[in-house]
Amino acid sequence: MGGRLLARKALMQLLKLPNNAINLARNDKGKPVLVDIHDGSHDQKVQFNVSHDGQYVVLAAEWDRKVGVDIMQITRPVGTTSVKHFFHQMKRQFSEREWEQILQCQNEQQQLSTFFRLWCLKESYIKAIGTGIGMGLQRLEFELSPLSWRQVLVVNVASFC
Repeated sequence: MGGRLLARKALMQLLKLPNNAINLARNDKGKPVLVDIHDGSHDQKVQFNVSHDGQYVVLAAEWDRKVGVDIMQITRPVGTTSVKHFFHQMKRQFSEREWEQILQCQNEQQQLSTFFRLWCLKESYIKAIGTGIGMGLQRLEFELSPLSWRQVLVVNVASFC
């Protein structure tokens, strides 16, 4: 609910339109889109994406650019017996190089932080291009810089698109 309200408010401000002129729907892959109220077509000029987890909501919006966003709380997932067990369940979602980045961290909290950072990068990317996670996330690879939290190298996306 919060994400939809945030998207509506942002689009009203961005497009300078009243609330009743904003018509939101989902495309065939589930991505939220703005629908033209006159002819029902999707407005491709404004791209936006919303993510929420717990009490946090984030929105990204751009003109004429694909955009995706994801947010996750860094906690041990509910229903798992251990971080090791959780990682085993998620083995297929990351490349060997990404697992090396995760497992080289000094403790479980840092491992979870790295795991969720890589997960959010993957989710954000696939939300931007609109493919959904069924495309095989292992084929999409990121490398985190050990020097800066902000630097990310996209290693392999060519086979993903």
